Amino acid sequence: MKKKVMAVASIGGHWVQLLRIARPLEEYFEMVYVSTHQKCATMVEGQPFFKTEDFSRTDVWKHVLSFFKTIRLVWQEKPDAIMTTGAAPGLVFLFVGWILRRKTIWIDSIANAEHLSLSGRLASKIASRTYTQWKDLANGNIIYAGNILGKAMASDTSPNKKETEATTPESTDKESASGIFVTIGTQLPFDRLIRIVDEVAPELNEDVVAQVSQCGFVPKNIKAIDFIAPDEFNKIFDKASLIVSHAGMGSILSALQKNKPIIIFPRIAALGEHRNEHQLATARKFKEQGSVYVAMDEEELKNLLRKGHLKPLQRIGNFASTSLIHSIQTFIENRTDSKS
Repeated sequence: MKKKVMAVASIGGHWVQLLRIARPLEEYFEMVYVSTHQKCATMVEGQPFFKTEDFSRTDVWKHVLSFFKTIRLVWQEKPDAIMTTGAAPGLVFLFVGWILRRKTIWIDSIANAEHLSLSGRLASKIASRTYTQWKDLANGNIIYAGNILGKAMASDTSPNKKETEATTPESTDKESASGIFVTIGTQLPFDRLIRIVDEVAPELNEDVVAQVSQCGFVPKNIKAIDFIAPDEFNKIFDKASLIVSHAGMGSILSALQKNKPIIIFPRIAALGEHRNEHQLATARKFKEQGSVYVAMDEEELKNLLRKGHLKPLQRIGNFASTSLIHSIQTFIENRTDSKS
């Protein structure tokens, strides 16, 4: 009989990272998925899905409410293991799993490139196993076994093009790609990015569509949409010849998987654009790797946009590193658990 694994993550980059690890595990375990938005169910069709409340670590009353709902769900589903990529809702599930003596696995987001997240540091105190996705952050009980980027794929011009296409069905017809798509996520505004793109847009020979989300700045030269339904978002993303984004892992991973050039422009917490500076750390690490285009300031962003016809720097497959997936699989299958 297959063991049951409950895979939990907040919507956005955490969810995208979770799926790159969890989907291959469906071959070995009975998977149950939990996220903070019902639309995530469409990405795991055929698998049990439950919606949980979304909140940040500052919403104390939501923590309490979520805690009792989580106990009910975990007791109902009786998973052998709970696995999460965060953020706060995943930490609550991890805590409930610890209370109910289930195996618990925390995979810290790849966005936390210079140190473990606060949630990750808390999780490491109670989790059966804690993973970091950067080798230099592994220490003691913090394990590195690979990351969600997985294997870099060959380019479309490689002799093995047929195999590449079969491995990454998300590839799009480059000849039909056109326009620039700017995405800033759905949780926080990012007026600085929208203003810069709007200023340089008249110099570009491309239509620009921006998903602006609560933006206080009103652009004059680009098409701005406050809310884009998931299906329409995917259509615009797939059609674009260039993605411009905050340093959010959902956008980065989608662009790398779909072989799209992407420019990332990190939010700065000191300017009130985020709760902490992890996007700066993400941008620095990805710039060092050379897998995406990175603009750290206004002039760098404008210069990259003016270049036009940027080519993808790296393409990744559909899943996380085989070594990471195998490590998690082996741990779940093992009967021993040092923290149960």
